[in-house]
Amino acid sequence: MVIDKKCSTILLKIIEKEEPITVKALSESLNVSERAVRYNFNKLDDWLKSKALDTLVRIPGKGITIHEAQKKTVQSLLNNIDEYAYVNSSEERKKIISLKFLDSKEPITIKEMEQDLLISKNTLIKELKSLKIWFHDRGVELVSKPRVGYFLKGEENRKRTAVKELMTQIYEKDKAIDMIKIINGKGSVDNGLSKELKSLFQDIDINYIEACVKHVENLLEKEFIYNSYINLITHIAIAIKRLKDNQEIKMDGSNLNRIKTFVEYHVADKLAKKLEMKFKIRIPEDEVGYIAMHLVGTKIYKDLNHQYESEPISELTWGLIENFEKEYGIVLRNKANLAKNLILHLRPAIYRLKFGVQIHNPILMEIKIKYKDIFLTLKNAVRRIEEQFDIKANDDEIGYLAMHFGSALQLQENHEGRKINVLVICGSGVGTAKLLEAQLRIKFPQINVVDTISSLNRSKYLHQDINFIISTIYIEDERIPTIVVSPLLNIEDCRLIQKTLHITQREKRNDVDDTVIEIMNAITNHSKVENYEQLQNEITYILKNRDRTTNKHKGGKPMLRDLLTKDTVILNAEATDWENAVYIGGEILLNKGHIEKRYIHNMISKIKEIGPFVVIAPGVALPHARPEEGVKELSMSLMTLKEPVNFGNKDNDPVKLVITLAAIDNETHLKALSQLMGVLCHSENITNIINAVKEEEVLKIIEAYSK
Repeated sequence: MVIDKKCSTILLKIIEKEEPITVKALSESLNVSERAVRYNFNKLDDWLKSKALDTLVRIPGKGITIHEAQKKTVQSLLNNIDEYAYVNSSEERKKIISLKFLDSKEPITIKEMEQDLLISKNTLIKELKSLKIWFHDRGVELVSKPRVGYFLKGEENRKRTAVKELMTQIYEKDKAIDMIKIINGKGSVDNGLSKELKSLFQDIDINYIEACVKHVENLLEKEFIYNSYINLITHIAIAIKRLKDNQEIKMDGSNLNRIKTFVEYHVADKLAKKLEMKFKIRIPEDEVGYIAMHLVGTKIYKDLNHQYESEPISELTWGLIENFEKEYGIVLRNKANLAKNLILHLRPAIYRLKFGVQIHNPILMEIKIKYKDIFLTLKNAVRRIEEQFDIKANDDEIGYLAMHFGSALQLQENHEGRKINVLVICGSGVGTAKLLEAQLRIKFPQINVVDTISSLNRSKYLHQDINFIISTIYIEDERIPTIVVSPLLNIEDCRLIQKTLHITQREKRNDVDDTVIEIMNAITNHSKVENYEQLQNEITYILKNRDRTTNKHKGGKPMLRDLLTKDTVILNAEATDWENAVYIGGEILLNKGHIEKRYIHNMISKIKEIGPFVVIAPGVALPHARPEEGVKELSMSLMTLKEPVNFGNKDNDPVKLVITLAAIDNETHLKALSQLMGVLCHSENITNIINAVKEEEVLKIIEAYSK
């Protein structure tokens, strides 16, 4: 009766459990479908019958098990399955052959392999051709000599790396537990591979090596992550095996001298002395250096003495986060926690790459799919580290970094039903900031605008539940992540908000949304739109507020044409600098009695104190201050300059159009301001206003948007 690997693995999973195991649990453990698991039950029943044993016990609602009295018998049968009754797959055969090469001191003949594997010569030659490529990719050559046999040729460190990779492939699932069981002869996954692993590690006390690794953790005041802990045990076991066979590793002299400066080398030296006494071997200096390299490159779970945080790696970590934010176009929250995890990962990763210690990332393909953008961004973001340490980060290492950043972004994601509390800030807290608030509410319903304030008043919100600040000016505040956007909230700003807050723009359409789409289609049929998204946003705002905003003659909010009239528009004014330009624009309102003189001085003071936040678009400035700083009546003036002036805004200077706003509160001016933004969204309008010779030309444009 023949039993294959899948059947024996299923049976092992069943007998290892004290309680019945479900078909679903078996399918998840083996990474196969439930149907495939059930298909093998009949085969197992037949095999058990052939051994005069009871068939599988099926308990409805609980799962599959086997009689307790039979478990030891079944375990023994699986450990000693006759090779004639076991069918190895092609991949299993390749692993068995590879382990034979790595374990053998002498060349192996075709005939020996045929007898061991019970396969034809043609099948064996086909497997060997495939293996030749596999070893070549790892820097090892599979050589054949007539009448001598096959053997491996290459550097010792590459051969050992191949052994570890094979073991990783064999035991990808629960590899650590299975490996230790097999090496100590206490378990079996399949006959062929178990036999080779037992042969490879015979006479090596794994429990002693594990105790040594725990001692190393104590000396270094570190806790290794589980997989790294097991991989280190594996590395030491392989080293002992190869040294027993007089296969020593040779290390580059410069690397050896460098590694001797690390505390890990002194710990490795102490470890080597313990291993020499236990296994009656001599561990040369190069081998000690190689063990030290692996200690330096071992992934850390905890740095108990916080050593890494005081090393230069901390500064590099923050630099990587900053580069990632810049490349990805996002502002990360809770960066301190991300930095802490990255510091533990980066130092070992850098020295793994520096010393050529390979690490396998078993879920690299999944990472590249799930975190595609993050992975590609990090390829660019790590360049500073690569240059500083003269290394090249491989995909496996970048994949692990992507997992850290991916986790940070997932924590930042917007969950359904959760509102993100945002504080909107501009220089004065009125004017463009209120329009920005309106745009945020329309475009991103997940955002809860807590308040719209001046940058000077933000301190009173520091102890409130504020997730983000969205500001039209740069703010230095490490406590709350800040997103700097244009007052006009352009496409790039919206993308930045989406990425940073992990939210999407409103998708649900209503009557207003449908009307906006119809209007936009009509506009684009007859004209070229410079900023499609901004125009659409402004139209949406106007339509959504049309029932609540009326002409000031009806006691409501005034339109743009009511504020910008022939009396408040001046063309080709002469200004000596930006301060003079703000003064002249304010003087128009002062002469009409709409503001006090101190309002002009307050506008100028704000720009000096905060910076050129009033320059809202290329060539356009919108000076304003708080209502309580000298405003008598809602008003606005428009002024073009004969010669442009610089406000100090490198992106939007020089300014040739100055529109002065004096608001009496946070609401009354919004309709007129919204209409003004509609004007400014078209660069053609700005050009036409700046080039206007008569006031009527400007007023005609204003009228077109005052509806």
